[in-house]
Amino acid sequence: MNRRFLYCMLLIAGAAAVLLACGDNGETPKPQAYLRIDLPPHNYEVCDTAVLPFTFELSNLAEVQWKKDQPRDKWFTIAYPKYKGYVFMTYKAMNGDKGIAGSSGHVV
Repeated sequence: MNRRFLYCMLLIAGAAAVLLACGDNGETPKPQAYLRIDLPPHNYEVCDTAVLPFTFELSNLAEVQWKKDQPRDKWFTIAYPKYKGYVFMTYKAMNGDKGIAGSSGHVV
């Protein structure tokens, strides 16, 4: 009887410890947050350069910075100085049936 009582008390104490440990301690997870940037109204102007064989619309908040100009490759950056953001652009002409593959047949 004594052992049975001891086992029963241990079982009750263990169950009570488990139930009390799972109680609400007041901690709640933080809600998800999203980055918010208030942008001014967009005004786009056509950017036409003599270097590129195409035109594109450029925001009045951006500026084009030329990085490298080799005979066949055109590298430039569209910079947004106010937001410290950059879009890196590369233009490479595709000639003939090779598409974007080089002379070895591998994509360059």
